Amino acid sequence: MKIEKESLSTTITDEEYDEAVEDENGVSYTKDWKKLIYAPEQLTSYTIKEGTKVIGDRAFYKCFLSADLYRKEKTNFINKKASP
Repeated sequence: MKIEKESLSTTITDEEYDEAVEDENGVSYTKDWKKLIYAPEQLTSYTIKEGTKVIGDRAFYKCFLSADLYRKEKTNFINKKASP
């Protein structure tokens, strides 16, 4: 039985962008909701969705977040470039 490893890459592929889904705040995730890939610049505080494992490269790059970024559970990997 082959067990697939979950990808923890912070790189966001073209396919992930093309198939992205948005939550009620306009934040984009991969279609399985495991990777946060983009947050709109008007976002000032945000709670990361339960089940999110990775925050993609530069996901919060244009946001004016102070320190109001919350998570409900452990996020496996947050790239150092995820925020400004």
